Amino acid sequence: MNDMQIVFFIVAQTIGLVAIIVEMLSFQKNTKDQLLRLQVASCSLFGIQYLFLGAFSGALVNFVCVFRNYMFKKYKKIPFYLLLTVLTLFVVFTFLTYDGPKSLLPLCAMGMYTLALYTSDITKIRLAEVIGCILLLIYNVMVLAIFGAVANALVMTSTIVAIIRYNKKRSKKSSRKKSPKKVRR
Repeated sequence: MNDMQIVFFIVAQTIGLVAIIVEMLSFQKNTKDQLLRLQVASCSLFGIQYLFLGAFSGALVNFVCVFRNYMFKKYKKIPFYLLLTVLTLFVVFTFLTYDGPKSLLPLCAMGMYTLALYTSDITKIRLAEVIGCILLLIYNVMVLAIFGAVANALVMTSTIVAIIRYNKKRSKKSSRKKSPKKVRR
């Protein structure tokens, strides 16, 4: 690495650190509007981080996520044509910045998550989040986005905990419904 590459690497990691802080703060918000506003900021920061690392597929896909999050913030139910627009932009920008099979990882992760968001099914969203985090974790390791990888590991762990917790609650509810009710005398 020459001096300029080292500077870009340090700047990228610093931006990634700020992005992870913003992303984690977004999960602490109690309204969709507040959450998506912070996620627009974190996607922008992660996109800039990828630019400094020369990971252009990841950068452009994150910038499309800024648009996607804005659309999900603006509309209660995003119109189908906007969903198609977002998915098309993912594919076009991935094609334009294709740098081998690793370029497909952000496309698959963000495309799958976008489709899950469109369904509004929390189980599908959580599953897409875990799979997407695995894909992006691999991508981030490949492009040396250290804090991007840390963010993916944290979000994936948190989502798995939520899936386990939710499934326990659901199984307790279903076992209560199946057990015979006691008759009071």
